Amino acid sequence: MKVGIFYFSGTGNTKLIASIVKQEMKNQNHIVVMHKIEEMLKENVLFETKHFDMLGIGYPVHALNAPKLIYRFVRTLVNDAGKRVFLFKTSGDPLWLGGPTSLLRKRLKKKEFDVFYEFLEIMPANVVVSYDEKLVKQLYQLAEVDTRNQVQNILAGQRSLQKLGFFKTIFSLLFSTMESLGVKIVGKSFRVSSDCTNCGACILACPMQNIIRKNDRIKFKFQCSLCMRCIYSCPVNAIHPRIFRFFEIKRGYNIKPIITDSSIKGDFLSSETKGFFKRFAKYFGLNE
Repeated sequence: MKVGIFYFSGTGNTKLIASIVKQEMKNQNHIVVMHKIEEMLKENVLFETKHFDMLGIGYPVHALNAPKLIYRFVRTLVNDAGKRVFLFKTSGDPLWLGGPTSLLRKRLKKKEFDVFYEFLEIMPANVVVSYDEKLVKQLYQLAEVDTRNQVQNILAGQRSLQKLGFFKTIFSLLFSTMESLGVKIVGKSFRVSSDCTNCGACILACPMQNIIRKNDRIKFKFQCSLCMRCIYSCPVNAIHPRIFRFFEIKRGYNIKPIITDSSIKGDFLSSETKGFFKRFAKYFGLNE
């Protein structure tokens, strides 16, 4: 079977999960091709999926919904009646399973795709607060094991779609609409400090093409999705929002050194976990 995995990843969480999906499917002797969604959108053409037997679409949760980039991608797809699609998403919090996927499923159904499976993986947060290194390691380890199990279900042809309920769905969609307006203002407020070397790394990193160079200065437009990629990819840490500065993790976001460090133990969550992360332990069934 040939599988196409299409993903958007702001700071790397979703890419990690997509890579695990790819490797697990390859281990089962399937052919898997991964594509970055923003690169496909740059081509500005309708995309045919007929040469794939199955599609996977992955994204980070933005305000309990899929990023606008995902909906733009779906619009570029050529109708493919009955083609099976699975969705996977990442979030820094288990709240409401990352929000509804009903709107995205509806858009795909209009293209005649059959969305038959979806799953959520909880990964370290990339905004506001830095998680303890032990929690970062544990979340990745839990996500890795669960993703491999989810892939086995997908390959077995199981059907599993998220059910959120009417109230939570409506609230999530309203919250997402408000957030999409707010992040444009926050993104427009981004500024570069005098440390900026005008290297253009942020321009290349931005998936929304929201950053331009004007009169040898870096400028930001109104299309930001607040993926934080520009901030964390800047080699001299020169980009910062002027408003809502609490969004930015001061030391940046890079979990790779943590998840590869054998001296860090992933044992933060347990049956004894209290406070804010108690519901994380409950979500993973660690306090039962």
